[in-house]
Amino acid sequence: MTAARAGRDDLIGVNPIDASPYDQDELAWTLYQWQGNRPWGGRC
Repeated sequence: MTAARAGRDDLIGVNPIDASPYDQDELAWTLYQWQGNRPWGGRC
């Protein structure tokens, strides 16, 4: 869902461990902008 929201259709269905560090950071930033720090238990 986050990959689609970021416009990164190439990462849909990709296991995060298989994504490059850059792609992981990009999607983490997208997720943070979208949902705040809730996905990390309210702590970042």
